[in-house]
Amino acid sequence: MAATDLLKRVPDVGRNALLFYRRPREFVATSAFRSPLTAKEQFVWSIAFTELIVGLYSLAAGSPMARLWEATGLPQAVSADASAHSRPAERDAPVTFAGISWEFRIGAGVKFPELLPVSEPQRAQFQVGAVEVDLNNVVPLNVVEKGSQKFLLALYALVTALCIYPVARVFRGRASFGDSLRLTFVFYGFSYLLLEIVAVAAVIAFVDVIRLRGLSLILAWFLGVVLPSFGVVLRGFFSGFSELYAITKKQMALVVIGTTISSSIVSPIVFLPLLFLLLRFEPLWKLLL
Repeated sequence: MAATDLLKRVPDVGRNALLFYRRPREFVATSAFRSPLTAKEQFVWSIAFTELIVGLYSLAAGSPMARLWEATGLPQAVSADASAHSRPAERDAPVTFAGISWEFRIGAGVKFPELLPVSEPQRAQFQVGAVEVDLNNVVPLNVVEKGSQKFLLALYALVTALCIYPVARVFRGRASFGDSLRLTFVFYGFSYLLLEIVAVAAVIAFVDVIRLRGLSLILAWFLGVVLPSFGVVLRGFFSGFSELYAITKKQMALVVIGTTISSSIVSPIVFLPLLFLLLRFEPLWKLLL
């Protein structure tokens, strides 16, 4: 496909993203998640737009994640040279498996509990549903801003679809697995785009313009970014998937509970090995791609 043809797709992706978060039921009912753009196109374009936004900010002011971290007053980021001298063993060490645990919950994401600077290798906790996978020597910037996020998001989308679909069928959900997978990929792509746009805009507003620091910044971030953003994402998830499966929101809530149970089986089989391979051999596949 020519570059001019690809550029013509940009407005369609923007309209679809706005439609999904304004009227998720209409988005699904009109099959906007699969035509005229394919789910793959919408997912890839969402990642591309996100990388463009983060990249432009990074060119002007540096990593938005690093700037936010420094402004909170949490353990300060250090220069790459100083970091290399202070922790050479950790920086050169490969990603290793640290453990796996189960807890009755739902959701997907990654946490870095050691609270080290975002350029430093550290323990990471990757959650999908009831399962949490711990890996050592993961660099947060590599996961969030330097290319791995598109593959990690695709992995999350695949596992989520595998976990939710059989439970939805138990509650007489009518969608095919193909449509479920398509919507899941679109949901993750649009959610990532929304969260990153809001995050970069908030860094500009809170850190660069208003110059909040410390506890004031943490509170403003939680109230002004975390709560509203995830509220919009959850609304899109419940409304979109309940429309797709033609079930009520109450049934959808039960599907979510059932998905927590199914994730405890699917995630160790699918998510754990693929996540480990993704991060362990990150330099190799980045070189190949």
